[in-house]
Amino acid sequence: MESIRRTKIADLLKQPAVDTTVNVKGWVRSKRGNKNVNFIALNDGSSIKNVQVVVDVENFDAELLKKITTGACLSVVGKLVASQGAGEMFQVTTLDLARTGADGDVAYDKDFFGKKTNLTVSGQLEGELGATALGAIYTFGPTFRAENSNTPRHLAEFWMIEPEVAFIDKDDLMDLEEEFIKYCVKWALDNCMDDLEFLNKMIDTTLLDTLHSVVKEDFVRLPYTEGVKILEEAQAKGHKFEFPVTGWGMDLASEHERFLVEEYFKRPVIMTDYPSEIKAFYMKKNADGKTMQGTDVL
Repeated sequence: MESIRRTKIADLLKQPAVDTTVNVKGWVRSKRGNKNVNFIALNDGSSIKNVQVVVDVENFDAELLKKITTGACLSVVGKLVASQGAGEMFQVTTLDLARTGADGDVAYDKDFFGKKTNLTVSGQLEGELGATALGAIYTFGPTFRAENSNTPRHLAEFWMIEPEVAFIDKDDLMDLEEEFIKYCVKWALDNCMDDLEFLNKMIDTTLLDTLHSVVKEDFVRLPYTEGVKILEEAQAKGHKFEFPVTGWGMDLASEHERFLVEEYFKRPVIMTDYPSEIKAFYMKKNADGKTMQGTDVL
């Protein structure tokens, strides 16, 4: 195959040559995925933004993929495609979009809403406005995302609750998260016991014990750095992970999170202080300059 010259990521993002074959070179920021597909965030220093490399696992040697960890240097040749990610929206219209004007334009002025309209992804922005007046509010409603990722963690439609609370810090946020989950679980135990007993008998015989322990036990507050140390120690003692633990800076896979929750602590875990490189750029950094403020409830 004829060699393809490297394109810097900054140049790639300025004028994306979608549906063409390109070559990018850089260092791995993070790697995640499952037994079928891997997602590698690659950065070459030309931009603060990464390019996502999607790897079809069955087309590559397993030993080669194990070597691709945070900091590894890669040269990647592949087809550049436009990314959907999580904010892509579904359009709502009463028009027949197959019938456009002579110039190809859609006559949105004749549509029900009078303009191009999409289903909401989040009520967060409106919630932030409400919190500045009332101090503590929440939104609860349907969310729609046109994301065809086909994984258990991504849905086209779901219901989401989003609190917006003024004057709280990270510790207050963790208290709120723990109290909310315990309240919901206790409500289910108090009001839906017939259903839970059925599920406990037919699906998971540990369900009721688990739910009672969620209400009774304090959640673990675990900095990312300590979590990685626990995973490294488990791996060194012989625990086998599908995705090997590669050290500080790695993006945790579901199996790593489940090990911490189900095997090590045996109760919910709130993980904090992730490396800035594997979280969104707008999150506030801690004083160490390496980690960011934020929490994930596992």
